[in-house]
Amino acid sequence: MFSRIQNYSILLCVCFYARNFAVESFIFTMSENSAQHRSLTMLKMSLDKVDPSLGSESKSAEITDELRISEAKKFKVMVCGSTSCSRRRKQLMMDEYSTFSGVFTRNKESDVTLGAVEVEDSGCIGSCKKSPVVAVMHEDYAGYVGLEGMTSGEFGDSRFHKVSFEDDIDRVWNCVENAVEQMIEASLTPDDDI
Repeated sequence: MFSRIQNYSILLCVCFYARNFAVESFIFTMSENSAQHRSLTMLKMSLDKVDPSLGSESKSAEITDELRISEAKKFKVMVCGSTSCSRRRKQLMMDEYSTFSGVFTRNKESDVTLGAVEVEDSGCIGSCKKSPVVAVMHEDYAGYVGLEGMTSGEFGDSRFHKVSFEDDIDRVWNCVENAVEQMIEASLTPDDDI
């Protein structure tokens, strides 16, 4: 096969993915000279080093507790404790602080945030007709932020609506953990501004 393309250069780009993370990327230029043999040898050596079943470990090995904490500290979960939200919890036969304690407990037990996300019982954060309401803030953005996993109405409001039961609190917390993970991955990804 190479005999037919000896006069041409080939750009070969091989990317390996494990759990949706780019583990390694290699780019080689092959031509008819001795660089061709070296490039193929380097490619083979690189391929031998990467085990697709363990590829994500090289990425996760870079994620230290210090990095997790520094990224998680940028988030603040605001649990509305205003009259409307408190009244709604009482109508559902819930404790006034049940939503707050649910989010607080998940934060302390989380392997992702390591308890570093600030959880605050706040005053009214809006969307009172959709109470109880929870909002998330991030220090790099003004106001409340929409997170992946919110419904379209919640995303438009940048607030989680009707956070009443354990399943609702789980959904909120899963969205927060996902956002922290995305910020961690973004901090590990080198800028492509060249």
